[in-house]
Amino acid sequence: MINIYVCNSDKKISSQKIIFINENLGNYVENDLEFIPNNFTVDTSKQQKISVYQYKGNFVKLKSLSDIPKAKNDDYLATLKNYYGTLSFGNLYFDNTCENSVLPLYYSCNTHSITSYLIYLKKINNNWKIIKVKQLWIS
Repeated sequence: MINIYVCNSDKKISSQKIIFINENLGNYVENDLEFIPNNFTVDTSKQQKISVYQYKGNFVKLKSLSDIPKAKNDDYLATLKNYYGTLSFGNLYFDNTCENSVLPLYYSCNTHSITSYLIYLKKINNNWKIIKVKQLWIS
């Protein structure tokens, strides 16, 4: 399970922004897989789901994508004046030592624009650290 936290911000804004999180891993664009090193594989024995924690701060509030009313998706998001984006994740890919990992990430800032990233992680002192973020494309 991956826990998502957002750092608190001291910025004063007129309304709190909402970021929706797709809690199920496994979202990906086929062409993005070519950027994942060949020796990295998905560990299917581990749960591939994100746990979204309620964040209370000045800038952003995380909500589950499943909170959007059924059959409304894009229309509903377009009506939210404080909608800040949606995050979706691919599966976690590990090397054979399980000391390095790659995670595909997709960020949509509106209903028509998506940016694709690969997040490279390394296990250091038993904690996972982001060592590199590579932007793949923007649509």
